[in-house]
Amino acid sequence: MPTSTPTPVPQISVPAEEINVRMGPGTDYRIAGQIRAGETLTVLERNAASTWLHVQNENGDSAWVATDLVETQAPMETIPIAVGLPMPPPPIRGWTGEPVRSVCLDVQQSFSEYPFVSGVPPELSWDAFSLPIDDKARDVLETIDITVVQPGMACDAQLILVINGTANWASYDFPQERRICHTGADISGQFTLTAAETPVLTSYVTRHVPVPETILSNECYGNGTADRSPFRSVWVSLLSEGLGDLWGARVRSDAASQEDTPYLMQLLLHGEGNEKHIMLALTTANDHTATTGRMWLQWYVEESPWSGNDPVPIWIQAIQSPDEFIRQYGIDKLSRMGPEIIPTLIQFLGVEHKNTREAATDILVQRGPEVVPALVQVLPDENERRSEAAADVLKSFGFEAFPVLMMLIKHEHPMTRHLAAQGLVVITGEDLGQNPDVWQMWLTAQINERIDVLESSDPDIRQLRMAISDFRDIGSTAHSAVPKLIPYLDDERRVIRKATAEALQAITDEDFGMDADAWEAW
Repeated sequence: MPTSTPTPVPQISVPAEEINVRMGPGTDYRIAGQIRAGETLTVLERNAASTWLHVQNENGDSAWVATDLVETQAPMETIPIAVGLPMPPPPIRGWTGEPVRSVCLDVQQSFSEYPFVSGVPPELSWDAFSLPIDDKARDVLETIDITVVQPGMACDAQLILVINGTANWASYDFPQERRICHTGADISGQFTLTAAETPVLTSYVTRHVPVPETILSNECYGNGTADRSPFRSVWVSLLSEGLGDLWGARVRSDAASQEDTPYLMQLLLHGEGNEKHIMLALTTANDHTATTGRMWLQWYVEESPWSGNDPVPIWIQAIQSPDEFIRQYGIDKLSRMGPEIIPTLIQFLGVEHKNTREAATDILVQRGPEVVPALVQVLPDENERRSEAAADVLKSFGFEAFPVLMMLIKHEHPMTRHLAAQGLVVITGEDLGQNPDVWQMWLTAQINERIDVLESSDPDIRQLRMAISDFRDIGSTAHSAVPKLIPYLDDERRVIRKATAEALQAITDEDFGMDADAWEAW
């Protein structure tokens, strides 16, 4: 009697590096583990839509995987359909409420008065300065799939942004005109999120935005445009800080998946009655890059969003994002880390991705001269892009890097002295070898030149500002300039008085502000 041929057992293979498997057929079910490239698993059943497969490994463990992420070696119709599947759990443990899908946005803004300048183009009115925060806030909320409703319409929660801005200005007198340039902006704000029967969530933000000031700058009116206003450039970072702190996590991150699918966030109302509070849940549209997915899977307002995971990979991923909002978040976080992050940032100076290079550069510049010893190490780097970027960061420090390089050039190790000399060449444009005494004489000559500017009867405003700024960067080595600086605390121009006080503080490590009498007594 002929024997029947056994029906082949359906199997799948895993082409991706790592894929999540779940407790049920959908991303709403919890992650059960991961399967990796090269694994072969047995197929037990499928859901009715054939979008998920119930699979089992050789140890007998079973879970569900998305059909489109694996390769199936049997016709789908030969796989049985599962019945009696459990309902998926809520996105957050114990969550019983409804997601917030709409907010009423209330932006309340106040700004310092616009200085009177005759002939300022109409597009430079305060309307042009103040409008971008509304648009940017809407963009951010819509990015996380939250609808901003029109005034007077019903919404699930109310988001109030109270923003106060003060523009800093300086004026320049020319033979035929006076020009006014903005030198930065000081921003403060309060972000408040409320929903019915929930405690109010509040976040406070402050931000100083320095802007390079020069009489040839496009920031000077009649050459300016509304896009170059004092406040426009701060909205992204301000919203990143305010909304991020408000919700206990940042708004979103791009998933580093094959399809570059973004993560999706839901704003949730949690609990019952007086116990209700606002929470966030984050899910991903697919199950690629399971490691990243586990880090981002859930965010909690009341707790650290990282749930014990190392956040640094997330922040590094953020600075590589094409999204300006996410990139600024990564910059903010990495710039506040300890010195252990510096080597990683310097490596990023050599990557092809322009946004990542620029983000790493911004962070290193923000950290200041502490990065100088690491930067000089890569000046002779075989990666030309990295060595050039490191040189650019060094140049941005100017005299501020001098004390660190002078310390390094006295180091006992010959290579350290060589690299320090290279760093000094980069920031000064002079090649004076490795003798620290020669470099000290050069610095003394630079200090004396700037003292001559202070002593001149009617110094040019640009030269005066540059000289005072250089003294601030040179620091304690410029102690001989202190008696010459103090009289400028009585200058009629506030910008000069302020710069002088900052220089005196940097040189002496004392802080008497703009009180000339106190400095004289000292």
